[in-house]
Formats: sequence, C-alpha cells, structure tokens
Amino acid sequence: YLHKKKDKKKGKKKMSTTGFRDTLCNLKPLGIPRPTIKGLKFIPTKGRMGFYKTIKQDGEKYGVSIKNQGPRRPALPGADFWKQNQGEVKEKEQTPISMVNSNEREVKENNNDDKTTNYNHNDEASDIVGELKNINRNSLKDFNYNRPHSLTPIFSKMSVIEEGYMSPPEVPEPDYDDNDIEDGVVNLKEQEKYPKTIISPVHKFMERNHIINKMNTIRTNDNINKYNLYHQEKGQVNRNQGLPPIGRPHYWSNGHHINYQNTLKRTKKKSPIKKNPTYIYAKISILSIRGNYSLASLLELKTYSTGNCNLSRGIKLKNIKMPPPYISPGTQYAKEVTKVAEDISKKDVVIIGCESHSSSAFQALSSYVDSYIRDNNVADITTKYSIVPEIVMKRIAHAYQRESYEVLIFVKGNCIGSDGDFKKFNDSGLFLKALEPKEYDIIVIGGGSGGLAASKEAAACGKKVAVLDFVKPSPIGTTWGLGGTCVNVGCIPKKLMHQSALLGHSINDARRFGWSVPKDGISLDWIKMKDAIQDHIAGLNWNYKVQLREKNVKYINGYGEVTGPFEVTATDKKKKKTVLRADKILVSVGLRPKYPDIEGAKEYGITSDDLFSLPYNPGKTLCIGASYVSLECAGFIKGIGNEVDVMVRSILLRGFDQDMAERIRKQMIDEGVKFISAVPTKVEEIKPRDDDFPGLYKVYGVGVKEDGSKEEFVGEYNTVLFAIGREAKTFDIGIKNQNVLMSDNGKIVGLNGGEQSVTMPYIYAIGDVLQGCPELTPVAIHAGRCLMRKLFNGTLETTDYNKIPTTVFTPLEYGCCGLAEEDAIKKYGKDNINVYHNVFTPLEYTVPEKREIKHCYLKLICLKNEHDRVVGFHILSPNAGEITQGFAIALKLNGRKEDFDNLIGIHPTVAESFTTLTILKKEGSDELKQSGC
Repeated sequence: YLHKKKDKKKGKKKMSTTGFRDTLCNLKPLGIPRPTIKGLKFIPTKGRMGFYKTIKQDGEKYGVSIKNQGPRRPALPGADFWKQNQGEVKEKEQTPISMVNSNEREVKENNNDDKTTNYNHNDEASDIVGELKNINRNSLKDFNYNRPHSLTPIFSKMSVIEEGYMSPPEVPEPDYDDNDIEDGVVNLKEQEKYPKTIISPVHKFMERNHIINKMNTIRTNDNINKYNLYHQEKGQVNRNQGLPPIGRPHYWSNGHHINYQNTLKRTKKKSPIKKNPTYIYAKISILSIRGNYSLASLLELKTYSTGNCNLSRGIKLKNIKMPPPYISPGTQYAKEVTKVAEDISKKDVVIIGCESHSSSAFQALSSYVDSYIRDNNVADITTKYSIVPEIVMKRIAHAYQRESYEVLIFVKGNCIGSDGDFKKFNDSGLFLKALEPKEYDIIVIGGGSGGLAASKEAAACGKKVAVLDFVKPSPIGTTWGLGGTCVNVGCIPKKLMHQSALLGHSINDARRFGWSVPKDGISLDWIKMKDAIQDHIAGLNWNYKVQLREKNVKYINGYGEVTGPFEVTATDKKKKKTVLRADKILVSVGLRPKYPDIEGAKEYGITSDDLFSLPYNPGKTLCIGASYVSLECAGFIKGIGNEVDVMVRSILLRGFDQDMAERIRKQMIDEGVKFISAVPTKVEEIKPRDDDFPGLYKVYGVGVKEDGSKEEFVGEYNTVLFAIGREAKTFDIGIKNQNVLMSDNGKIVGLNGGEQSVTMPYIYAIGDVLQGCPELTPVAIHAGRCLMRKLFNGTLETTDYNKIPTTVFTPLEYGCCGLAEEDAIKKYGKDNINVYHNVFTPLEYTVPEKREIKHCYLKLICLKNEHDRVVGFHILSPNAGEITQGFAIALKLNGRKEDFDNLIGIHPTVAESFTTLTILKKEGSDELKQSGC
C-alpha cells in the first residue's frame, strides 16, 4: 500500500522499495547498545545500523573521519535487542531489559492469530499490510523472531568450538590515544574479561568461533535464548550485530556493502565512500550461501581474492578461503601494495614506514640515508621513502618473512629489516658496497633444477644473470653435466631403470595374455640400457645450455666460492679464476651422498652418483641404508635379475608413514629382496673391479638379535651401494666466512622459513640446501621462480611447503601427500582421527596372478571434528605417482571424505578405489580382504 501510494504534489512515489521495507521492520532507530570506544562516537540512524564517527584528537592529527552509514538491514536471526529508554539514544551504556523467555516464545509461536509478534521490542513496528502479508519476513512463523527472509537451515545442533583453535582476526586500529591502544587493539572495559573482543573503527568484527556458534544455535528457540542469556550474564553486547543481512551475498566492510553501492548507482546518488571497501574478510553473508559445509571449512578461511567477487548462492562455503586478515589488504589497498612492491624491486633504496606507529625511526633513517648517499658521492642512486597504511606494511613484511613491520628498509631489492638491522648492516660496511655498481644483478651458484629455473626466471624479468656449475668427481671418478642431481644421477635415470624393471615383469606376464615369449626366458643387456639412458640425459644437458644462451644468461663451468661481500670467484677445471660481483647471490648447490666413517667405504663402495653410469652390470648388490634411495635402487636392481640384500640399522623410510613402510618391506621380501638388520663396520676387497666386470668385496657388520644380543655379519658382494643419507657441501664454497648462518649438516638457515639468509640479506638459498625445505626437485623449481618474481618483478608470491605430494618408486610404488598416520595422531590426538582404508586388486594383476596382488593398499587419514577433512593420502599400487599427483589438489583445497565419496570413479581403475572407501581402521582388527576394480 505504502509502496504504491504516490505524492500528489510531486507525482512521485512517496517511498522507495527499500524505504518501504525499512518501514515495515523498524520505524525508528534501532536501540542497539554499542561498546564505548574512546575517540569514536556512535550515531544511530533510522532503519540502519548506524555508524561510528571519529572524534579527532591532538589537533586533528590522529583519527579518520568515517561518516558512511551502515547497510539497510532488519534485525538478525535470534537477535534480542534491548528496549531503549525514552528520548534520544545515549552514548553511555544502556541497561538491558529482561529478554523474552523460551516459554513465551512457544506460546506465541503456537498462537494462530495472524497478528505479527514483534520480538524486536520496537513499539512503533507496524503490522503486515496488503498482499505482502504472506511473503513478508514478519509473517513467516517458521522463521519468525526477527529473522530475515530466505534463510536456509544449515545446522540443527549445538557445535562445541575448541577454545583457541584459531586466533581471531586482528583488525588494526587508528592510534587515537596511547593509553587506549595496546598492540593495535582497542581496550574496552570488558577487555580484561574477554581478551578476544576486538573493535574496528566502524563496527565490531566478530571472531570466527562466535560466527560458527551463532550459526549452530539459531536453529532452535531454546538455543537462541541460551546463547543470548549467556552473553547477557557475561555483560557482553549482542554478537549478532556484526553480521550482514542474510538472503543474498553481501560484502561487509566499514559498515558498507556492495548492494548499497548498487542502490546508489541506480538512484544516481554519490556514495558516501569515495574509495573501495577497506577490508574484505570472511564476513561474507555466510548464512545465505547454500550447502552443507563443515565447521572446519569456516575455521580455515585462508585464500584471499581481491575485487568485489559476485558469489552465487550455489557456491559451497568450503571452497571459499581467506588468509589471516593481517595479510589481507582489501581492494582499496591492493594497488598500493603493488606499487610498493614494484618500487622495492626497481629502486636502489626504499624505506617504508607504518602510518599507525611512531614515524621518528622512519624520519631518522630517511635523513641518515640521504646524508650518507650525499657524503659518499654515490652516483645514480634512486630512493623512495613513504608512509603506508598498517595493512600494507603487514603484507609487505609477511612476503619478506619479517616479524617487525614498523619500519623496513630495502637496498637493491634486498630486505635489510628494521632500523636496528640496518645499523648492523651499515656498521659492517655493507651498505656502501651494496650501492656500488656491479656487473650482474644476481649470481646463481649451482646449475641444478632449482638454479636453472631461477636463472631463467630472473632473465625473463630483464636482469643480468650468471650461472656457475661445476661437479666435483665422486671417489671413483664419476662426474656429469649441467642439470644437477635430478637430471643426471637422480630422478630421471632412476625412473627409467625402474621402468626397465617393470617392462621385464610385463614381458613375463605376457604369456598369460596369449603372447609368445622365448622358452629360455628373457635377459637384460645393462650396457644398452645404460647407454640409452645416458644419451637421453646428454640431450637434456645440451638443452639446458641452449636455453641459457637464448635467455642471455651467462653460463660458467666453474666451481663457485663466495670470496667477499657481493663477490663470487669461479674456478674452472684448469684452475683459472674469474671474479664476479652481483647485488644478490643465490645458493642452489643441492646435496651429495654421504659415506660412513668405516674402513674401505670410499675405496670400494659406490653411491647413487655412480650407479647409473656403471660400465658393467652391478651383479650381487648390498644396499646399505633404509632411505628411499636405497629401497628404490634395490628394487630395480632386483627387477633386472640381480640378487639384492638391504642392510638397515632400524626402521625403513624414516619420516614416511610406518604402516606403509612395513607393507613395502613385505612386498620387497616377496620379490626376493633380503633385509639384514645390522650396521657395516668394514669393507674389504677380494677382487678389484675393471671397466667390464664388477669386483668382489667382503662386508663386515654388527647386528642385534631379537633377544638383544649382538651378531656378527659377513657377506660377499659384487657391488656395495651406500645410501645412508645426503649432506650439503656448503662448507667448501666460502659462505661460512661471510657469516652466513648454517645448520650442523651444512644447510643454510632461512629467515623465518623463507629463502633469505638470516644473517646476510643479499644471500639466498633454494632447494635441498635450504634448511627445512623438502628435498624434492619440483619444490626447488617452484621456489626459484617465486623468489625471482618477488625480487625482480614486484610480486609477493611465496612457496607453500605444506601438503606436497611425493612418490617412492619401489617395485610397487608408494605415493603420499599430507600427514603420516603417526604424525596425524601426534598432532590431532588418536580419538580425533578416522582412517579409511582397504586392500584391492588391480585388474591388470588378475590374469597373470602376480605376487603383488595382496600388497596393494590405500588409506585416507581424516579429522573427525572437521567433518572428516582429509589430512593424509597414501597408496601402495602400480602407477601410484600418477594417481597421487591428481588427488593432491584435494588436500590442498581442504577436501573432505565426502568429497571423495561424491566423486564418480573411472572404472576399472586403481584410482576409483578412493571413491568407495568405507572401512574404518581399528586396532587389533584382522587384515583386510582384497577387492577388485
């Protein structure tokens, strides 16, 4: 009625649709008690949430004038507001009246009278009028009690939130008063009682746990009362007021949302906000998004997306993720972050300060740098000094692994740190040396997969790059070309020899499929196999050189040593030395195999560095070590027809899932591999090796029996392969003399888990040589590219070292991603873990009746309290590597068990077994029965 009625004088509608809705809901300002914040004044408005207006202090120096109003909105689900006193709303605390109890609600709900019950305690609210009675939210009895329209039930039971599971978002505050601010959080009167209460300059941001509690409690009347009574007894304000309206996607920021912006566009009015919203957090209209999403999905909102996304109601919330707010600048600051990052990568000296902190350090540092450059007459130096918002500062500091963010200084793109860090840097004389011109932007020591990826990426950014690569021969004289361990003596030859062994098995199986195979069997020609593999590797070596030349990267076949600040000396095989200087030095030298400290180890033993280029078949082989390298080599040497023993000190595959490791041991035993529990003590030569035949060696060892007594071991072998681990050779490249912090095993310690050295800001490390980095080729490649883009292109992308898939290429491959079962239990507790598992029979194994038929196994490790979110993926099967790569994306996206169940499998395949896992692992249960594809 009101909507259609027009003003006779002006001939216009008297009230807009939005105004009509507000009239039905609230005819006067909502009397919502708001927390008192020093420096801010809350202004209630008709039909709106109201807004905070800044009371500027200290001569208009501090504070931000925020005058925009909140969105038009009705009361939220389960909101029991307090009746305000007569007259205008006071700025002081208001005394709440007693709320409607559950019995009163039940009586009113069962009343068939059409009269609208107003639980908002708003005496001026009108009854429903006209034909809108049946569709107005106030007339829907099932969703009454001040709930907005289009509310889809999601939960029906209370859900207990583990206290401290995730820290609440920290919203930076303007510095209104030093006495009122502590660590960027406003201190309220209730702050001591409720330390998690956080207030933004405009409205209170609810912590995520309370958002979830809200969703889980609004389904029943009793829970509504229990929830609100609990907070009333605690003296807290109603937590509903922080959520946006429900019914369609809204983006909440500074009391403003996108729908309001669209309304202004239609009415051709100017928005009170000239810029885009400051923050876009997980405060998207959660309840309006349809789907059965898990509690864990809401608690782990990590992925951030800039811009005003247009979410549809069909999107499941579990697929929407955001990072912690302290590194999530909204669209207003996205361009500013990009501009600062570009300045860092292009300017010689950049100093940025945080506007919400004291600028004394910033001003002192800027003045000092200016005078230093002037006094030392350093030519052609570009500088940039700027004060940036705190959220921008935090984003920059996070990308460069810095904990302190009040002031940061960058010299030639290297993050020196705060003013204190810069003082140490300058006192050591490095600042002036950093400003001196150099012939290269970066020197890469090590031509492995990571170093090559980084050098080519830096060249693509227009930088001048030099790559130094040199291989010191192994004790028996083995060396190789450009490309590093993976290409020459690791992943590539290992996988090809593994494939050769699998082909031998397949030829033998061919008889059962009807193929005619020689009656006297098949045999392997080691020389032909080795030559074919080495030819392929030589092609890769040549390709890498061509790629570097095409990218204008200087390649030097010399041994690189850091001989001074920003200085590297390359020594070639003729002992000629060349001195190079660059603004940055990247160390990517990888690792080399270790030898045990026993007699005859280096003289008569070999490692994986030598195995793939041996001029003869290794013959009877002893693999010493329980690493994946030892088991992989033992697997393919046995697969090509040789006798193999594996000597281990304790457990297999330390760091991997031990249940899977034991299954691998049993499978390899069935293949004919013998495991010996002992430690080698000496290797003696019986017959020397030559270019055509292996030698013969006697190996002595000491083992321990089950009763604890010692047992002497003696065995004779043609080849003794040591695979007891790998070590960094960084002590030989001079970085220790430059005060680079290293671990006991020679790995470089990165700053807060990053690639930059803790002690020398111009030195970086990637790949196996970086402490804490997974020793995998794809990790080094990804880290090298990301680091170069950050240093030279202004992007703030970093490498995520979590949930990285990998595969052990034993005869029956083992693929995994995420946590091992032992690690999951240790991290989350045994009672909080579900393990879904099964054994299965690949279809291709049924006809030849292979021995591996009883060893194929898979399992998913899930978290109970997060709706079975998958945290561990494990499979022992043929082609496990191909399967694991695809499923790893599910773990990266926090997939749940039901996602695997809802996925339709491809039949008949091994991978489809993950879509039909129903058996829970129990202690003491019998072994599973095989199921087919």
